[in-house]
Amino acid sequence: MTNPKCAACGHVNRLGAAVCEMCDTHLGDAARPGAADPFRTTGESSDAFAGGFHSDGEEPRAGALPTDIPSPQFIVVGDVIRPTLEVYRKHFLLIGLLVLVTTLPQALLQYGAYNVFGGATFEGGGGGPGLGGVAFGFGGLGTLLYWLLVLLGNALLSGALAYAVVEIQRTGAARVGESLRWGLAKILKVAAVTLITHLLIYGLPAVVAVTLASILGPVVLIGFLLMLLPWVIMMLTFSLAVPAAAVENRGVIESLKRSAELTKGYKGLIFLTYFLWWLVTMILKVIVTWSFYYGGRGATSLPSFLVQTVIGGMLNASMFVLTVYIFFGILNGSRQGFGTRTFTPGPEAAAR
Repeated sequence: MTNPKCAACGHVNRLGAAVCEMCDTHLGDAARPGAADPFRTTGESSDAFAGGFHSDGEEPRAGALPTDIPSPQFIVVGDVIRPTLEVYRKHFLLIGLLVLVTTLPQALLQYGAYNVFGGATFEGGGGGPGLGGVAFGFGGLGTLLYWLLVLLGNALLSGALAYAVVEIQRTGAARVGESLRWGLAKILKVAAVTLITHLLIYGLPAVVAVTLASILGPVVLIGFLLMLLPWVIMMLTFSLAVPAAAVENRGVIESLKRSAELTKGYKGLIFLTYFLWWLVTMILKVIVTWSFYYGGRGATSLPSFLVQTVIGGMLNASMFVLTVYIFFGILNGSRQGFGTRTFTPGPEAAAR
């Protein structure tokens, strides 16, 4: 007896499974002629997808969750790491172009500041460009503008990546232009969620740490450890706020509440997933940086600097792609589904 394979999403299930563990399609029904194919879209409005996948006007497939996309589970770390790696393997150029377009302005600003100001001060130092060079060259106002540029660039990239991941799950492919248009439409909302999330994650624990340090006096280490715990909890609690805003088109406060709701019971698994992924990306960043400087290229030429920027940006972007899959995995596990109209707004949603 062989493991049943889902005809809708291709997932190989455990022996005796009646419903696909990946997309909840009934394994017997999915094999029937005319069963809905989750990777086919008709190009119609969101009404054509309401309540699940439709294929050429047919009813949603039997047993499907109320969701637009086949979502992974999130039971172990590998459940979300595998699809993340698959996106990078099959759509490497797409991710690279999105990163290049969204990080190019801040990269050029960094490079210019370093060469005009940093280079004159640290001539022959071989140091790479960074925020310090920008701040030295342009002062407080320049630093503020730089951080605003970084915030908007990251918001645009997050929205574009969210669209790309959903389209890859729905249709197997995504376009750069469509992804960027979606990111632009959500840029202010995602930027606001990102800013508030950072204030909550870094601001509140900092206040707690300063307060504890003033009370505990020389016992700074205890204060630091006491600050670390709320910081981690806050980070995990609001880790899904940006996907909620970018994918489900929720408001700022609603996105924060959505993240807090979804992460209940998953914080330990999310922390382990993030920690392992962060460890791998940090090792890769060190290897990339060392290889450039060991080869004598460093950041002295614009092409070399842009290549390093794109590689670093792709490694950073992988964390958000991973987060999107965590978001979908939790929705799958909690049987909450994912509203079609939030991702492909109907006329009434667009009017809001």
